[in-house]
Amino acid sequence: MNKLLSILAIILFISCSTKEDNKSETIKKDHSLSVIEGIQNRKIEKSSISNEILNYSPDLIGFQKLINSLDRKSLNSISISKDFIKTRLPDSVKISDSLYYSYLKFFYSIVNTFNDTLYEQYAYLIPELEQNMDNDETKDFNKMIDNSGMILLMSEGYFYIDSKPDYFYNLFNSRLSPSLTEYLTIRRKELKEGF
Repeated sequence: MNKLLSILAIILFISCSTKEDNKSETIKKDHSLSVIEGIQNRKIEKSSISNEILNYSPDLIGFQKLINSLDRKSLNSISISKDFIKTRLPDSVKISDSLYYSYLKFFYSIVNTFNDTLYEQYAYLIPELEQNMDNDETKDFNKMIDNSGMILLMSEGYFYIDSKPDYFYNLFNSRLSPSLTEYLTIRRKELKEGF
């Protein structure tokens, strides 16, 4: 009788273990599918960026209207605004310091929202990032961040994103007042050196 109970317990244990493996495989497949769908959506969004920025006049008023209309919960909004500055604003257009600060507020509202939801939205990806895994999902995630002018950083065991040291300098250096350009030069140097 004891042998029969032991055999049944082993069969039950193996059966439960197999179901858990299948369940985790299903979850992993679901995450992979959502990542693939996200990548496809980003490709569609990227192709529509040029159409999005064409709706606004290629001047400072158009730029202000654009950043006021963009979704502050999407990193894609940073790419759209960056593309507008690079492709729609003539190099000769000077951006006022107040408009730069308006852009800075817009930029960091998106960054802060992303950082606040990073561990919820990308919970399945965090362990892979912690282990420095180099797979399609982590590559696509890092590419999404890179395309937005961001860098993935870690502090006290937690990931967060911030602008690349050169992001604001490269985007605005010839368009701002001399004092703000000097500030960006100093900031760029300090961010590269770190603490």
